[in-house]
Amino acid sequence: MGSFFKALRAGIRAAQEGIGPGRFTAAGLPVACTHCKNDVFSAREAQLHSAGATFLNLEWLGPTVSVLICMRCGLAQWFALAPERVPD
Repeated sequence: MGSFFKALRAGIRAAQEGIGPGRFTAAGLPVACTHCKNDVFSAREAQLHSAGATFLNLEWLGPTVSVLICMRCGLAQWFALAPERVPD
């Protein structure tokens, strides 16, 4: 039973680390802010819209991209291929 709780704690810790700000790589290279050179980002997803899709109320059909937001200056960098989180 002790190993169950140990595994549960490890899972909760891993989930918490994956939620907050972190460091990322894109195409095998570390991501850094082009403005302030910071390397800690908050990750989000965004959906791309077109005027036609918005007019027809079909925004949900648009492609999704990954956005990394710099935790120091707030600059947002958009990625078509999702960056990978670097484990702490």
